Amino acid sequence: MKNSDCNALSMLRSSPAITEKGTPCPLGMKKHIDPPEKDMDAFDLLDKIPGVRHGPGGVICLYDRLVSLKASDRVIPINYL
Repeated sequence: MKNSDCNALSMLRSSPAITEKGTPCPLGMKKHIDPPEKDMDAFDLLDKIPGVRHGPGGVICLYDRLVSLKASDRVIPINYL
């Protein structure tokens, strides 16, 4: 899924692991250590779908700790998985 700014949603599935009561919880994967807030901009694409609001999401990356980056979206260290 992409928007006109070429934001891509890396991974979005309808599985119990990343949905909460039918609400999609988007995940992205990045190779860098310290992702900028703009890495989560693609998550807002879900909010443009009528009747859909995204739940808490995250970017899985090489950062060393779990931190909030934007609203309810977090940076998730790969070693947490």
